Amino acid sequence: MIDVIKVINLGLSFIVELVALFIYGYYGYNTGIQAWQRILLAVILPATAAVFWGKYLAPNAIGRFEMPGLLIAKIAIMAVAAVMLFRMGRTIPGFFFSVIAAANLLLAVLLGQE
Repeated sequence: MIDVIKVINLGLSFIVELVALFIYGYYGYNTGIQAWQRILLAVILPATAAVFWGKYLAPNAIGRFEMPGLLIAKIAIMAVAAVMLFRMGRTIPGFFFSVIAAANLLLAVLLGQE
């Protein structure tokens, strides 16, 4: 049973990470004033987050952070995504994203997946 929960939580982690990248891009697009700024921010914000994640937080990353730094960095990336939603006036999606991301990270720690 625990193995099934671990697999489901890993799948949820992947989805939450992809949603966070989408939020970064969506926020970047809505932050820019001119078209070129919108496109640039929509590409740069998620790309920066993805590179940081891949270099320091991914399971097979060479420079992977150790606990508790790993958990703090993951919380920070998810919290920034939630704040972006709140700043755009998307309070309900921001609330649900916050709750799901927090539950996912908590479960990952409890199951020893981090």
